Amino acid sequence: MELSRAGRRLPSWARPLADGDKEAVGHLARSFRGYFATALAPWWGQVRARFDAERAVHGRYLAGGDLGALLGSLHPGLVWRRPVLEVTGLGATDRDVRLDGRGLLVLPSYFCWRKPTLLKDPGLPCVVVYPMTHETVLSGGTAGLRSLNALLGRTRAGILETVAEHGVTTTELAHDAGIAPATASHHVGILRRAGLLSTCRAGKAVLHSVTPLGLALLDGRA
Repeated sequence: MELSRAGRRLPSWARPLADGDKEAVGHLARSFRGYFATALAPWWGQVRARFDAERAVHGRYLAGGDLGALLGSLHPGLVWRRPVLEVTGLGATDRDVRLDGRGLLVLPSYFCWRKPTLLKDPGLPCVVVYPMTHETVLSGGTAGLRSLNALLGRTRAGILETVAEHGVTTTELAHDAGIAPATASHHVGILRRAGLLSTCRAGKAVLHSVTPLGLALLDGRA
């Protein structure tokens, strides 16, 4: 494995990795696992919740066959003119991309900021990595535990079960539950603050999806 394709001299610590030294690669893998356990694992449930919400939004666009609207929602510089993906406003990645049957992978990233980026290798499937939307900063569970005290009652339990089946908008949720949209929005707000629902915008609509904590609560594992 060669780490530098520009012909620059590798630092001494990187040469064993470039040579595929088993001990060096194992040390790197252990370092990554240690970093994940310390820096990411405590928040991974929230990261996954945002990922699932983004996936639900994408499903709405793609169910209608509107790839152009999906890409345009990620960044105005991503324009789909079959069979060319026009990329502008993303700095060094500005170009026209012909997929030529390679397909297009749209990948949300919790740690990508400001603008989407593209995989540059023309020999591989085209990948658009874009920053997820963030409801709030990552936080501990104290506020969530306090909010759970407000979850008693059939209506919120029913809302949680409905959202767990498929992502829904507030209007759809109100219709399914037989309540006013304002009432549905109130209940959704409580469930979201408790960490049981996640909300993401899909065009003009707001789509709600269940979080891993919400699923665990429904399954009786919380």
